[in-house]
Amino acid sequence: MLLNTVPKRECHGLFLAVSGATTLARLFEKLKIPLYRVYIFTDAISCILGLKKAPSLFKPPFNRYFSEIHCMLLEVGLITNQKNSEFIHWIDQQKWFNPADLLSKFCLESDTVDSWMSKAEEVLRPGWLQNHPDTYLQDMLDRSKEKIDLQASGGIQPSVEISEGSPDLIHEGDLGAGRACCEFLIVGDSVLESSPLICNKNYAILERLVSIEITLPQYPFAFSAGLY
Repeated sequence: MLLNTVPKRECHGLFLAVSGATTLARLFEKLKIPLYRVYIFTDAISCILGLKKAPSLFKPPFNRYFSEIHCMLLEVGLITNQKNSEFIHWIDQQKWFNPADLLSKFCLESDTVDSWMSKAEEVLRPGWLQNHPDTYLQDMLDRSKEKIDLQASGGIQPSVEISEGSPDLIHEGDLGAGRACCEFLIVGDSVLESSPLICNKNYAILERLVSIEITLPQYPFAFSAGLY
């Protein structure tokens, strides 16, 4: 199979990681060594989101990768008593460098022997992994859940709860004299009629919710709007 795109290479890499973890889990079970948890971290968040759906929804080779990954995770889950959704997590490389990332970043022509030795050391003994897992594991899991939830929602931050007592987020002066923009409004608030909307090519005005030329009646319900 030709791995000619980044998504294909990412899925193939995750498949290899899960395959390696499955082999180790089988070895632990054969040696009667207790194994309670297995965590696999990847920076390919698209693969994590893909695994949350049925493999049949994807075209080859992704459907085969996802189905085989699920089968292997199910086997490991019988040993560790984990669900398939509890194995694979996203790694924030700004905080914890992914050593496997170095395996694809090399040049056979220009890299020196010292460079290869340095990369081998970083892959086999990354600095942050030399600490006890209690110092970083839970933070990694929390950060992974936060990122996956955000990505699954389309990158939209959770909406803000608005009530009559909420402060108005009014920004004066952003749109010139006599104009103001706010991030949300309450329909029950008193709203003055604004001047006619001027059409121009300043598209920066679309970055925020702006006041428009209507008078809102006094209805007892809340209203929020945004531009996505």
